[in-house]
Amino acid sequence: MEPPSRVGVAGHLSLRRAKLGVVPHRPPLASRGAERKGHFLPDVRPEADHREPGAILAVGSRVELHRCSPTGWPELDAQHGDLLERVAKLASCVSARDAPGATATLEGLVAATVRHCATEDDLMERSEYPERAAHRVAHDFFIQDLYALATELADSGLTAAVEDWAVVRVPEWLVFHIETNDATLVRHLLRSRSARNLHPSPS
Repeated sequence: MEPPSRVGVAGHLSLRRAKLGVVPHRPPLASRGAERKGHFLPDVRPEADHREPGAILAVGSRVELHRCSPTGWPELDAQHGDLLERVAKLASCVSARDAPGATATLEGLVAATVRHCATEDDLMERSEYPERAAHRVAHDFFIQDLYALATELADSGLTAAVEDWAVVRVPEWLVFHIETNDATLVRHLLRSRSARNLHPSPS
């Protein structure tokens, strides 16, 4: 399939969103405040010096180090590492004012995020995770924010809102979500593994 043009990126992503059943109901990107509690953005950015050596890294273009400790479920950790690398590349492209690079990287990030959320959804269903409804809501909001970011980038270019979300808010959300929501999910998976025949994929 031909890759979408710059003009078609938002529409292409909207089609994926429709297939996911995610309804766009959040305000425009530039007018949003950060959701600072629950499953969304944290009040305080994770401190780099509290992470273990060798942790997964995503480096933002403002010379801020986003570290994320492995959860202990190899399949998810591998996907988290991939997502963090894509987020770091997006921040780098935006800071370098590379709109085509940012557009291509963001499209890849959206696709990888959708795949990752599907993996987690399958694990939550098979393990009968009691918090799966709330966890899905967090995923849906994040995916919607990525779609809104793609739309803003396609329609208006490298605006201040695009830079804020690409360089600060997206890395913050991802690290926070992995270290809170996903870590809790993995603890449940590890407890459920023997009883429900759940096994991590090889790392």
